[in-house]
Amino acid sequence: MATTRKSRSRFYIYAIIEADQARPLGKVGLKGAAVNCIVEQGLAAVVSKTEETRVRPQRANIVVHNGVVKQLTDAGVACLPLAFGTISANEGAVRALLREEHDTLLEQVRFFHDKVEMGLRVKFDVSNIYQYIMDSHPELRHLRDQVFGAQHDPGRDAKVELGRVFDRLLNEDRQTYRDKVQPALEAVSEEVRVNDPRNDHEVINLACLVRRDRVKEFEDTVVKAAGQFGNEVAFNYSGPWAPFNFIDVRFDAERLHAHSG
Repeated sequence: MATTRKSRSRFYIYAIIEADQARPLGKVGLKGAAVNCIVEQGLAAVVSKTEETRVRPQRANIVVHNGVVKQLTDAGVACLPLAFGTISANEGAVRALLREEHDTLLEQVRFFHDKVEMGLRVKFDVSNIYQYIMDSHPELRHLRDQVFGAQHDPGRDAKVELGRVFDRLLNEDRQTYRDKVQPALEAVSEEVRVNDPRNDHEVINLACLVRRDRVKEFEDTVVKAAGQFGNEVAFNYSGPWAPFNFIDVRFDAERLHAHSG
């Protein structure tokens, strides 16, 4: 008689925390799985069981991953959020990771105790960013008129040069804004990291590591900084979040599949 071999449960890992006992979070994991902890030597991996070897980076899955981490952060738990899609072959692989990287992980978790990440995004609140930059810089308008003022086709090189000058002036404007905002945020943050703008409209994209007891001060500082500018820019801060942008620990995916039972 044919038999069906039951597939071995793997573990999807959301974060690493400091804990001496399991901390169940309920059925809030991927595909509604129960989220619990694998505890080893005072550290815990926050996990849920899965039969998958790979989780697709769909919005719904990313929301679940971030939701588990946020539940920990909202409860005041210092954690190291792992990259989306981190899966171990079995419980033994998770325990081996916690043992072998114990000191590094514990140091990182304790460093982030009572600290959260706050984000600040500033964007040009204009309907046409190209026209706005053009209107702000006479040299760009003059170059545009030279390129497109002639009757003949200006050619690819002339268009490329116009685009290059536009990018330079846009980045110079961004730097000017950041020079006015970033020092004030550094004064109320433990660390500030500059992220690349996501599109032409975005002026500033900062991740700030802030002590929990200074979050209100951070928010007030953002509001004060925004008051320096007119309606051409919009400020939007977010958080508190787990410190995704400040985690320096990385795990080799193959290593999490190297240990058995």
